[in-house]
Amino acid sequence: MKVFKFGGTSVSSVASLLNVKNIVSSTKLNGDPLIIIVPALKGIADDLNPLIDLIPVKDKFISEFFSRFKKHHQEFIAKLFNEIEQIELKSILGPLEKELHRELMRLSKQNVISSSDRDNILAFGKIFSAKIMSFFLKKNGHFIEFLDPRRLIITDNNYGNANLIRSETVKRMRNFFRGNSKSYVVPGNLGSTTEGKTTTLGRMGSDYTSTIFGTILKAKSVTKWTDADGVLTADPNLINSADSVHEITLNELQSISFLGPKVIVHPDAITELSDNNVPLIIKNTFNLKFQGTMVSNKSIQHKSIFSLNNSCVIVDISRDHLLPKDFFKRIRDNGHLFFRIKELQGVDLEKLYFVVSNKCLKFIKKEIEDTQKEFRTIDQPQKFEVTYSSVSLISITKQEMDKEVEISKAISLLEEKGITPIGHRLFNTTFCLLLSSSDSANAIGYLYDGLVHSERIPVLQNI
Repeated sequence: MKVFKFGGTSVSSVASLLNVKNIVSSTKLNGDPLIIIVPALKGIADDLNPLIDLIPVKDKFISEFFSRFKKHHQEFIAKLFNEIEQIELKSILGPLEKELHRELMRLSKQNVISSSDRDNILAFGKIFSAKIMSFFLKKNGHFIEFLDPRRLIITDNNYGNANLIRSETVKRMRNFFRGNSKSYVVPGNLGSTTEGKTTTLGRMGSDYTSTIFGTILKAKSVTKWTDADGVLTADPNLINSADSVHEITLNELQSISFLGPKVIVHPDAITELSDNNVPLIIKNTFNLKFQGTMVSNKSIQHKSIFSLNNSCVIVDISRDHLLPKDFFKRIRDNGHLFFRIKELQGVDLEKLYFVVSNKCLKFIKKEIEDTQKEFRTIDQPQKFEVTYSSVSLISITKQEMDKEVEISKAISLLEEKGITPIGHRLFNTTFCLLLSSSDSANAIGYLYDGLVHSERIPVLQNI
């Protein structure tokens, strides 16, 4: 079996879909099934998410949501298919449109939209995308059916970020594919509870869907198709000489995804792959000559990868602060950047210090306000109020390195230039430097000149 996961840019234009067709055409299956995981069309979730909460307020929001949903897909379909094909596809999508409208009318009679309702509505965008993709491939000579993953992927009822019930999922998935060599297009990021209610798997949930299929069905590898040449040693927008990493470990990828401003692969997906020893290949939909970055439990690559995250703050919490028991667990479960840091200038021994992503602040503020305890940022003490100080996080990731030696080199290099890091932290395959945002641009240049050029390896990455 082969499992391909395509990102939003890979399925949102005529040119990208033609590339997908060429990829499928050139894939040698030898009688094995091909599973293609696709997200909703690019822009669907961002465009419609804000409207969902307004549905119960006035009927006009139902009409606006429905008309924008239809228009987005109709415009895309019109670019792909002739008139006869459009009529044929309409007969497939028409019942789904009616079902969506019925759901919207039902929700209009409620006072609020629950997280369960939100998952159910967002599922329609993913299902539409997968049905369009299946239809497109059939019209281009590939008989690949649509498969609703809610039949197979069973989760708990943590709507919006559901947890896999693996035992039941394994049973259903293996029963379904026993003696079944058909190929399928599957909408990503969807599952269902044992009661049959729709759930979503959280940010980057389509990655997770692909690894669930790949690991349970024992695929030789899972391929993620993106719009870049795999994992890069540098952001090419910043460093012209940036090149691709041909091999990297799953541990390294997990660090980069966690510490960088952009999640490359769903954290649970990396865990699934690592636990089952299934390699991940990251390829470029728009550059088929690129062989890809191979991500596995073993790697022989010797390049360092630098990531830059400018969306961080440092917060401190009193040691006697009575936080909810599952406070830290729920932050981790939602994939937020959040870690404790001890190596910090000017620490107060009565405080615990944390590096936190900007996206995490709203959640933390609510938790702190609910417990009515002291919470403040590192530089502006405020009781019961969240303020923050912007910092930049530079992370250097490499499987084999002496982190103590390397971080000393980096700190010395910056201090020679008059920049003193706020703090630092060592992880398994990574060390991090925290800097004032005002210093970050200069610090990047100094680190590049002092470390990268000396090794003749460009390593700055903003991912």
